[in-house]
Formats: sequence, structure tokens, C-alpha cells
Amino acid sequence: MQQVLKRVLLLLSNVTGIVITVIVIRTLTFSVRTDDVTPCAKSDEDFVQATDAVVGRFRRALRMRTVATSPHVYDREELMKLTSFIKTAYPHINSSPFVTCEDVANYSMLYTVWGENSSLTPYMITGHLDVVPADSSLWDYPPFGAEIHDGFIYARGTIDDKHIVMGVLEALEHLLSQGFKPQRSFYIGFGHDEEVTGLDGAKSISDLLWSRGIRKLEFLVDEGLTIVNNVVPGIDKPVALIGTAEKGYLTLKLNVKWDTGHSSMPTKETSIGIMANAVSKLTRDCHPSMFGLGPEIDTFQHLANHVNVLPPEVTAYVNHRLHPAQSVQEVVEFDRQLIGDDRVQISIESAMEPLPMSPYGDDDFGYQTVKSSIRQVWTEAAVAPGVMVGNTDTIHYTPFTHNIYRFSPTFMFPDDIPRFHGNNERLSVRNYEQAINFYKHLIQNADVKVLPTHHKHGDEL
Repeated sequence: MQQVLKRVLLLLSNVTGIVITVIVIRTLTFSVRTDDVTPCAKSDEDFVQATDAVVGRFRRALRMRTVATSPHVYDREELMKLTSFIKTAYPHINSSPFVTCEDVANYSMLYTVWGENSSLTPYMITGHLDVVPADSSLWDYPPFGAEIHDGFIYARGTIDDKHIVMGVLEALEHLLSQGFKPQRSFYIGFGHDEEVTGLDGAKSISDLLWSRGIRKLEFLVDEGLTIVNNVVPGIDKPVALIGTAEKGYLTLKLNVKWDTGHSSMPTKETSIGIMANAVSKLTRDCHPSMFGLGPEIDTFQHLANHVNVLPPEVTAYVNHRLHPAQSVQEVVEFDRQLIGDDRVQISIESAMEPLPMSPYGDDDFGYQTVKSSIRQVWTEAAVAPGVMVGNTDTIHYTPFTHNIYRFSPTFMFPDDIPRFHGNNERLSVRNYEQAINFYKHLIQNADVKVLPTHHKHGDEL
């Protein structure tokens, strides 16, 4: 027996050694496309400065209480104020022969920027006008005051995501003022109810485009993952994550009906006990790890060089966040087999399948365009693909493309993360300036036929 055990241990040791060796070699030889880019500098003639006028327009938009609370419930008056303001704030956009602006579903906005080369497939940039509620008693400054303190603008919507809306518009306004004539057409879509599923806004924009015969987009950029600093262990530089996958969700209703009797004379099993046993199994034996079936491994490889009366009926609700490699039905069946008790009735309360994973290879135009644009503004940042944990109204645009990239030009430190949908949401004036210039470069970089020629310096095993 000891001899067998020794052989097993030796085998395991050899296997472990092989795995470690493969990981090390892959780390050393893994090649990630990194094109030479021209850094975005304040001294550039076409650099967009965060002037008082530019910041003033942003602060005015932030002061409008465009709060959405539930599907089809949002502040229509405030949304109308915001869209009316936007239409008058950008004279070059509003007067350009290359741009058409339309109201959609009363409160959403769709811009079409017409390119001169009709052979190039259009792309799309999206954002949203609505924000989540804010409790002013928990904020240091008024959540709709847009006050500036120590270089930060405090307001609901600064990072989710009026900085995208206004940043895109400022970038386009600047480009047009400089004589920019687009070659590739693109769309800019601003929904008004993203925080409450986008059924009225983004869905209507999508339906309008479809009705006009639009069937394909080269890529789409929406809000998503951010630039984080001092968050990824082992990496002492900023990390910019581009969401190339988005988790789905599933809420299951577990229900047990059982004749339990009075608490003074309970039956051998009770409805609570049956349910507790079921929930305990779900807690104790979690779903198998899906790590590596999405972009998770590549996330790190891209960063490797930088790392009482007894109730007769009991109901429980279980929420799952689905990995992009899972399906709703797979998770339901896993839970059903794990619980293994027909007395626990399982039904789907709500669900959304994970969205298709977007490509992020060396020759994928959309991903590389977003990546290069990030590196021009945040020159020290390491860029990698990642999984978007939450969900946006992007789901309404999936008929047009699988090339969906979720990135918000927001520079965040660890203590900034709770501010997202939380209290004291803020964005630095400097970061807003960076956001504008990111979108300026994105529009410029997307306005070419193909990616520049790439020469690899290493091969994967």
C-alpha cells in the first residue's frame, strides 16, 4: 500500500510540475497585440481641454434629476429638460450636415453620424440619460448639486453614466469644430431607462434601427468595466478592463407545501425543515467553477507581464449570476438534482441568458480600437478583457453584433468602488477631461478601414 501511495504522490508531483511549467512558459511566451499609439497630451493641438464651459455643461446635466425607479417609471419632466438642453448645447453637432438627431420614445436620443464611405460597416456608442435614486441625507454634498470639492464633482450620474453621454457629445462637437469629416458612419444611442431594464429606451432605439434595415454593426461600445488602480493584486499600475462577456441571471422560487400540524405536535418532517435542507444543499455544494470557460484566464494572461405555528407552506428565493458559459436550464437542472427532493417545487421567477462572448483577438477590429484608444489616454495602463458582473441595456442591441465592448472611461481607486450606485458618487475634473479625449480618439481610430499591420513577437504553445 505504501508503495502504491508513493507512486501516486510521485505522479501527482510530476503532474503538478508539468502544469506549473506550462503556466510559466505560457506566461513568458504569451503574445498580446500592443500597437504603437500616439499618447494623448495636453500640448496636442486637438486635445480637448476641460474648460469652465465644458465642465459647466457637464455640471448642468448632472443637476437634472433624471431618476428611474422601476420599469416604465422615471422622471419624464427632468428627462425632457436634459434632452432639450443637449440639443442646444452643441452648435456644431446640431448644424452639421453629417449629423442627424432624433427623439426616440419621447425621451431617448439617437444620433446618426453619416460617413462618406458607405462600404464601411457602421459602429455604435451607447450610454444612458437616467440615474438611480439618491438619499441626500447620506451624502456629504447634495447629490444633484454637482458641487466641486478638491477637484472632484460630486453628483449622482458622474460615473453612471452622464460622463459618457456628455463626454461623447463633447468629443464629437470638438472634432466637428476642427473640420472632421467621418469616413465610417456611426450611431450614438442614449436610452432613458437603462437603470430599469431599458424596455422603453434602448429597446425602442434598437427597434427603430431594425425597421430601417440595419442588420449589422462593426462593434458597439457601452458602459461597463473601468480603469482600476491598486485593486488587482500584484500589479502596481492601472488596469483597464474591457468587458467582453456579461453574466446572465436567474432567480428561482423554491416552494414547499407540507402537512406539518401544530407546533406542539409536529410531524417528523416540517415544511421549514424540508426547505432548510434544500437551501443548505445549495449553500454547501456550490455549482462547479466555470473559471476559464470565459475570458478569465486571458484576463490574467493579458496582465501577466505586469498579477414558530409551523407554516404549511414555505417559500424561498435563490438568485444566481450565470457565467457566460452556462445556460439558465443548466443551472435549474443542477439545482434540481442537488436538492433531490420532489417536495421542493422549483420554478423560474425571472431569468436572462448570458450574452454571447465578444471576440478580443489580435485581429478583432472593435476590441483593438477600444484598447488603443484607452492606451492613448491612460498610457501606463495594462489593458485586458474581463467579465461584466452586472447587466445593462446592451441586451437590446445584440441582434446587430456580437462585438460588444463594455468599458467606462472611469479611473477608480478601491474606495471609489462603493460610490457606484452608492453615496457620494463623484468624478474628478481631470477624469472627465480624460473621458472626453478617450471618445475623441475612439471616433478617430474607428474611422479607418482596417487595423494597422501587426507583427507578433511570440507564439502561444
